[in-house]
Amino acid sequence: MVLHDYKTCSVDTTIDDLEDNPYPAMEIFTLALQFLKGHLIEALKDELPTLIDTNIQYIINVPAIWTDEAIDFMRESAATVRTSKTSLTMT
Repeated sequence: MVLHDYKTCSVDTTIDDLEDNPYPAMEIFTLALQFLKGHLIEALKDELPTLIDTNIQYIINVPAIWTDEAIDFMRESAATVRTSKTSLTMT
């Protein structure tokens, strides 16, 4: 929900840690999405060893109260995680 708190959101947006050190928000969100994607692929490959991960369509739900800028920010962050053949839907 941190993106909701910002009136404007861009690739230059930073998020402060607990000690008030700024970190690039894009990097934080990209790393979180990379982790989630990797965890999903590992879990699915345990059950489906022949899984081709480019056949997965990812759907990211964003809160309706987010601004268009925050939604675009999340879309751009997700786009950096996916491969060229991976499908992404934002709802």
